[in-house]
Amino acid sequence: MNGTRRLLPALTGMRFFLAFWVVAYHQERAVEGLFQPASWLSDAIRSLLHTGYSAVGAFFILSGFVLSYNYDLEALRAGLGRRRFAVARFSRIYPAYLAGIVMLLPLAAYRLAIGLSIDSTGGLLSLILNLSLLQAWMPTAALTWNYPGWSLSDEAFFYAMLPLIGAYVYRAGRFSRSPEDHASAGRLGAAALGLWLCSLAVPLYTVFAHVHGFGDIKATTSEFQDGGWPGLVRYNPLLRLPEFCMGILLARIYRSIPGEHWLQNRGTWLYLPGIACGLLLLMNAGRIPYPPVHNGLLAPVFSLAILGFALGGGYLARLLSTPVLVFLGNASYSMYILHAPVSAWLKLVFTRAFLLPADGVGWFCCYLATVSAAACIFYRFVEEPMHQWLKRRLNAKA
Repeated sequence: MNGTRRLLPALTGMRFFLAFWVVAYHQERAVEGLFQPASWLSDAIRSLLHTGYSAVGAFFILSGFVLSYNYDLEALRAGLGRRRFAVARFSRIYPAYLAGIVMLLPLAAYRLAIGLSIDSTGGLLSLILNLSLLQAWMPTAALTWNYPGWSLSDEAFFYAMLPLIGAYVYRAGRFSRSPEDHASAGRLGAAALGLWLCSLAVPLYTVFAHVHGFGDIKATTSEFQDGGWPGLVRYNPLLRLPEFCMGILLARIYRSIPGEHWLQNRGTWLYLPGIACGLLLLMNAGRIPYPPVHNGLLAPVFSLAILGFALGGGYLARLLSTPVLVFLGNASYSMYILHAPVSAWLKLVFTRAFLLPADGVGWFCCYLATVSAAACIFYRFVEEPMHQWLKRRLNAKA
């Protein structure tokens, strides 16, 4: 199915900026201080920061795209190579994921030792759910322990589903399994539209059923609590699966573009409009209901950007393909999954040792430098070596 593959370095570089967006979102109050002098710029940056959660949706689409591009989905559906696929995915995500939880264990023990609760971690049950990558299935546990890990809980479900449904999604728009039965643009478009509407169905229900309404983006974010029905909408793997499937279909669309097509190396025609439309939506997010912004509203513009960067061409794609940004993109998973534990430890140092508040420009600059350095070091000396070692060991036992 997948034939000859070419490297897509711009997509790797793109991952760094998505991860940085999430990191900045979790420190939005400190970042806002950098832009106070210019009120109009401050408003634009504030809107972008408040919507940093939507970067996770881009990661889901990108994950579906990259996996479908690199694996033979028909072979996985038939049971061929499933073990190697599972080993590759486990060895890629779990070492850094486990490290994030382990980093928080001493802090939980410290809080218990001084008589404080560990409500932010959720206790033993939540720890078990986190270690087994099941926390996103229970809304009240989704943000316990290393809270960015909820998206990895979703990803684990997507990995399990890929061999079962990936080939069927990839074949959308064809009437048979024959490679000669090419999908038409209309049928592919209809399939993409259907998946997008599926991703929006439940979030829009929460709006029109008055479970949640319109309003200021900051207020709506705080009102849309993490437990119960709202938490289910935000984190449940089944409700986020359509975004991953959109990535699978996007890989199908990418492969349907022949090598001599005029779009090859002219991806600017896609990623520039995608980025522009995305920025326009995000800077006006306060006028849009929160649930669809969180869950799938931006999927089409993310898809345009991903497809455009995959096709290549233009200054921005070349910039993302530079060795420095490719390395940072490879380290972006470590940045994403470790930034919350690093923040927790750094806050302890600032407040207890330096007697300084963990906010403001100075805090953010120190935090960003620490997170970036820790992510690069961890990727180079722990994540990637562990990935390769685990793959060898686990595949050797097959």
